[in-house]
Amino acid sequence: MNVDLIYRIFVLILYIGLTTNRILFYRKEAMIENITVIKKDLLDQILSKIFGILWLTVLLVYVINSKLFSLFNINLPSYLRIVGLIPGLIALILHFFSHKALGKNFSPNIIIKKEQLLVTNGPYRYIRHPIYLSFFLFSIAFLLISSNWLVGMAWFLGMTILSFLRIPREEKMLEEEFGKKFIEYKNITGAFLPTHLLCKRK
Repeated sequence: MNVDLIYRIFVLILYIGLTTNRILFYRKEAMIENITVIKKDLLDQILSKIFGILWLTVLLVYVINSKLFSLFNINLPSYLRIVGLIPGLIALILHFFSHKALGKNFSPNIIIKKEQLLVTNGPYRYIRHPIYLSFFLFSIAFLLISSNWLVGMAWFLGMTILSFLRIPREEKMLEEEFGKKFIEYKNITGAFLPTHLLCKRK
């Protein structure tokens, strides 16, 4: 079997794992009856769909015929490409448990539901945006495994732009909904890293 094909399959499997997580918890959310949406961010929904289509196009072209992206090859050694599986697996695990912690509070869009809760358990006990952290870990995995700038950076740039736009909106919406409770939670957690634990150790 072509070695490059194996790496392409690895990238595809990671993305399928990520997508499966999203679909699994999205279906659970959809099955909950009498969900009333109080606030919704339409711009976020539009941008998310655009990014999703662009990334899926890049992924499919890479998997079907990676030679079309040969101009962007990095030619990483095999051991580094295999090492790329580590952040990918960590990302999958973090992604799954973050969604599990959210439970019925999960939504793929920026919304506040009528019975929304402020989740502070699981990965959210230490960081406020573990799902975004998992996305950045995926970008490292995609870059290393594919050994291709376009594949890695397409995901990274897309997630960076979405995160830059989404996080302030999310946190503003949560602060408006939960007030002092969210502010206190924000003060003891980091956005992507458990900074309060690192500060305590110092």
